[in-house]
Amino acid sequence: MSDIDFTGLKALRDLAGEFSQRGVTIEIARASHLAHHDLKHGALLEQFGPDHLFASVEQAVSANQRQP
Repeated sequence: MSDIDFTGLKALRDLAGEFSQRGVTIEIARASHLAHHDLKHGALLEQFGPDHLFASVEQAVSANQRQP
């Protein structure tokens, strides 16, 4: 995904809220600079937390395998 429009941000924000209530986190890997910008300005990056954004899928998988 190269960028996220307003409707996509709202849907992702709603989904993240539902997931959070269930103890599920969202991890983002390989976000383009445009998607990163959209996530940041849509307040989703803050909602997810900077520790849930990864440069590669391998880094995301590795980080989540270390969690209890």
